[in-house]
Amino acid sequence: MSTDTKSETTQRVSTCTPLVKTEDLLHYERTFWDSEFIEKILIPRAKITNESSILIAGCGVGAIGRFISKYFPMVKITALEISRASIDAGKEINEHLGIENITFIEGNILDLDKLIPEEEFDFVFDDGVLSYFPNKKTEQEALKQLIKATKPGGLIGSFQLDYSAMMFGTSEPTLRNAFYKVHEAFINYGFSNPDESKKRNLIIAPQLFQMFWEHKLENIKVYPYIAPEPLPPYKPEDIGYLDKRIQMYTKGTPEYNAECEKLVIGGLTELEFEKYSKILREYWNERKLIQDAQGVPSFLTQVFLLTFGEKSTELK
Repeated sequence: MSTDTKSETTQRVSTCTPLVKTEDLLHYERTFWDSEFIEKILIPRAKITNESSILIAGCGVGAIGRFISKYFPMVKITALEISRASIDAGKEINEHLGIENITFIEGNILDLDKLIPEEEFDFVFDDGVLSYFPNKKTEQEALKQLIKATKPGGLIGSFQLDYSAMMFGTSEPTLRNAFYKVHEAFINYGFSNPDESKKRNLIIAPQLFQMFWEHKLENIKVYPYIAPEPLPPYKPEDIGYLDKRIQMYTKGTPEYNAECEKLVIGGLTELEFEKYSKILREYWNERKLIQDAQGVPSFLTQVFLLTFGEKSTELK
């Protein structure tokens, strides 16, 4: 690979990854992923050893695979990704780090049985892909593909952003109810958005949990994961997350009107949104006061849930 081509590759990543250089992607991996979480939860729960065969669906530039390789350099990892740019960047990073046990495959998860026919894995990992399908039908098809690629008795893991996890810590029923009502409408909006280009499944953990049960996966467990930092190179104060939330729930603001329009499509009435907005605005105002006093965010910006399910030995 020529120097010019290699430099160009570092600027091209997937549609969901900032356009950054190799060193920035590595910084992202080291700050976003908590190595203790990988070592003490992901690896032991997935029962990974050097003899394991692993499939990562929607691998992006391959961060998860590299973290697993750190502990098990001989493990066989197949990394599926739809974006050629992400694969090119991932290969360049692996070459830079001397990692040779990850095989990238370009393709769609819905075509998994054609891309990797007759091959089954000890551990199949969905790195956030299920939430990107536009409806439940294709989401179910994607999960079926993952199950088909898993050995009987093997494990399937799914890693999904879950906004509701930010509310798991509250014991206040009024606040919890307001959040879930608004979030339920937000999910429905994702399915029913009249703009086809924006239609998608805004999945949350309870949906995923139910899907696993429906497909006869066993011994299902869910683990929370809180990213140690926001996405680099951004800083909490650059994101303005609290201010945006406050504006979203302040009646009369453009943010409020835009959110109301979406949630009405999702099934809420304007009066219901006004009612729940007052409760949620008070919550985010309290968080803002704490941040202003302490100089740091009082909440964590990225909350994910890692769901594991074991494939029944009866399922072939």
